[in-house]
Amino acid sequence: MSIPMPSISRKLSILMVAACPFPANYGSPAAIKEMSESMADLGHDVHVVTYPYGDEISVRGIHIHRVSGFGLLHQVSSGPAWHKPVLDLLMVFKACQLIWKYKCDIIHSNNYEGQLVGICAKLITGRPLLYNAVNSMTDELSSYGFIKPAFLARWLASFLDWSVPRFSDYVLTLTQELFEFLVGKGISREKMVCIPAGIQPEMFQHTNPDRFRDSLQLRDKRVILYTGTLDRFQRLDILFRAFARLGPEFSDTVLLLVSPFVKEVLRHELETLAGELGITARLRWVDRHPLEDLPDYLVLGDVAVAPRPASAGHPIKILNYMGTRRPIVAAAGGGKGIWHLQNGFVCRDEDVEHMAEGLSTLLTDRKLAEQLGEAAFRTVQEEYNWRIQCQKIENIYFCIISARDTQAQSVVGKTEDHA
Repeated sequence: MSIPMPSISRKLSILMVAACPFPANYGSPAAIKEMSESMADLGHDVHVVTYPYGDEISVRGIHIHRVSGFGLLHQVSSGPAWHKPVLDLLMVFKACQLIWKYKCDIIHSNNYEGQLVGICAKLITGRPLLYNAVNSMTDELSSYGFIKPAFLARWLASFLDWSVPRFSDYVLTLTQELFEFLVGKGISREKMVCIPAGIQPEMFQHTNPDRFRDSLQLRDKRVILYTGTLDRFQRLDILFRAFARLGPEFSDTVLLLVSPFVKEVLRHELETLAGELGITARLRWVDRHPLEDLPDYLVLGDVAVAPRPASAGHPIKILNYMGTRRPIVAAAGGGKGIWHLQNGFVCRDEDVEHMAEGLSTLLTDRKLAEQLGEAAFRTVQEEYNWRIQCQKIENIYFCIISARDTQAQSVVGKTEDHA
């Protein structure tokens, strides 16, 4: 669907709902931060309502409003947790308070929990709601192992995918796959548009590849890089097995895993697998790094990899790889924006041998690797820039508000005629 053209244009007061740690150095929270900052750059007043904790990351141009954590909740992590519904309920009251205090024109919710908060705030305050859909619950919920038995998690995921988007005035999806998935759930094409996530290009303009090389013992080493969480749906087991299949000519190659935080149970699973595969000594782990360090870790990679298979979302790590000109090996389903041997190496989902082939190809053919890295950089500059994406989102804000105003005037007119 094409992006609608607005009939109004003015400074808006926007309530951005981030039901997550904020700001935080991973995936969705990082994307919400950059989107909010870019929206503020366009001249809008952006208020972010969020959890009581986040990483020590500087933000610019936006207002952050936190619910109370009663001094007990401060652990940054991804995925479900028992305390989050309590925080989400507190966010409903906070969101309504902010809407009335700052006369917010629109609610912009992010992810499923944020949308649940946004729905409640919409019903209470009457403000229009834009839902930023970044994933499907069908893809992720059961993989966390949080809700048991598994069939109950799958049923709940299917129900959420069917019901949650219906309450919004408009839906943004990060990928065309997610767009079509929601169409299959009965959401009208006329109230959705696909706008991928973006990056702020200036974040990657000044990098220092030597900053961490010695501390990580990477001198004279070739580096395969993975950044992001260690959640099971990321399929790091496939990456580990592919890395273990590299031949003896790659004995000087290490696998660098840079994660914003670590869940000990997941780290233990991966360390156990690494021991079974005989690759423990060739792993390098970086945990809980500041966001400003990420570009310097990214440029250490001779090859960057995204092993996650079929996914309705758009892995932010791929955009970061592109922003630093890394040659990328990505699984087909998760490799959004990557085309085989045009701006990366696309391997078949869950195919260990094919991923190993991609890694060995780009480690060996450095001319090809450089060409693909440059092509990836051009792609992200032209198609995944937050400033460009936010201009599109701004148009949708105006259209939603204009439609609401027209509807309200129509109701008033009919009431006066009846009188």
